[in-house]
Amino acid sequence: MALTLDIAARTLFSVDIARHFRRIGKALATVMEVSASPQRILKAMRMLGWRKERRYRRGVAELDEIVYSIIRERRATEHPGGQRKRRLAWHAARGAATKTAMA
Repeated sequence: MALTLDIAARTLFSVDIARHFRRIGKALATVMEVSASPQRILKAMRMLGWRKERRYRRGVAELDEIVYSIIRERRATEHPGGQRKRRLAWHAARGAATKTAMA
């Protein structure tokens, strides 16, 4: 799983997440385990399984914290105007994709 996470993070976000592997792995394992439970289907049934629901929410919160810490770090080290450049690149790519889809 560590290799897959590393490849995805580097390819999609140009981020090295090696220092987060243990936390991500533990949180993902918890979220996937609880998500596979039939109790996740109905809200009333989720309320009966308090322990699993708490574990699930802690796992999601842990993943959120990791992602937001990566975002904060990246924004702190970003060059002035970097966000504007990314936004312009995104709009250019979106426009190209729309033109391709319409053709």
